[in-house]
Amino acid sequence: MAIKPHVAFWPLLLLLTIAPSLRAQVDDPDTRAPEDKPLKIKMAQACFLSVIDGKLVADSKLKGARLVDQTVEVEGLTGSSMLTLKPEFLRFENTHAVSDGIETLRVENRNDVVRIERSGREATVYYRESSGGFGAFGNDGVRMSVYGQDGTMLHSLTANDFQSLKREHRAEVYQYLGPILRLLRTDGVIGVEARKARQVLMVRGQPREVEPQVQKLVMQLDADSFKERENALRRLEAMGPDALAIVEKINRKQLSPQQQTEIEAFISDVKLASLDELDRLRKDPDFLVECLYCEDAAIRGAALERLKSLHAPVSGIDPRSDPLPQAVVIEELRSKLVAPPATKPAN
Repeated sequence: MAIKPHVAFWPLLLLLTIAPSLRAQVDDPDTRAPEDKPLKIKMAQACFLSVIDGKLVADSKLKGARLVDQTVEVEGLTGSSMLTLKPEFLRFENTHAVSDGIETLRVENRNDVVRIERSGREATVYYRESSGGFGAFGNDGVRMSVYGQDGTMLHSLTANDFQSLKREHRAEVYQYLGPILRLLRTDGVIGVEARKARQVLMVRGQPREVEPQVQKLVMQLDADSFKERENALRRLEAMGPDALAIVEKINRKQLSPQQQTEIEAFISDVKLASLDELDRLRKDPDFLVECLYCEDAAIRGAALERLKSLHAPVSGIDPRSDPLPQAVVIEELRSKLVAPPATKPAN
């Protein structure tokens, strides 16, 4: 049956009218399908590392989700990233440009067996765990291999687990795996917890000078104004162990319920160690050397000055620079100050 010309005209006119808008939707990134857009997530949601019973564990805050080669935009991380999450499987990859090349990172956890690969300007690092038994590394559970720019092997290190690898080859682990551990916010592996380090290294005041200030601030904890109470609490926290030593001696029965509540919160937040323990750590070379790996340059500087006061042979360490590339020098200092752990004699 023939189509009359005037009947075919109207559909054609409609198609020509909507075609520009359809083309604009295809070209406009804001109108693309949701699955084409990268997920905006935090680092811990993509991947984080932790040490459990000496073993390095890779995990994700989104492990209940199922993603396959999902492009993600990680807060604070440059370059392009991709995340895959399946039951018993995680893979996180990142590639970003640097001044003179490309750096890549790949972290994989398959059935609780971790693999890490990092290719940078100076070296390529592989960290691998065996899958149990004798595995690829004989009796050893982990292997870390480091290759130079020209492919020459610089290090091939093995140990029973990650904690043993760190203890036996601390300089190499900090220098080559350290950037990954720091990026993925691996707690309790590199450096000392910053708040504890500040309490140990802060200059202590004289009790007769500090006590009147603390007493005044404790009185302000009973103020009607929330802002005034909050300000008093922050000033007490800034005084740290000096304020704690005085607050713990106060007879709390003479204080109001409001003051007692604020003081309990203060002690809970500030008391990271006993005063005797803080004093002991001020003289502990091992603790002070570990402070040299803290991210805060002020802590590193204070720790270095404290080591000098203990007549440590400090040289070649710059507290203003990234400590990880200085790991070899720092560990040489540790070896001079700290006796190696005693080993059990063979039968």
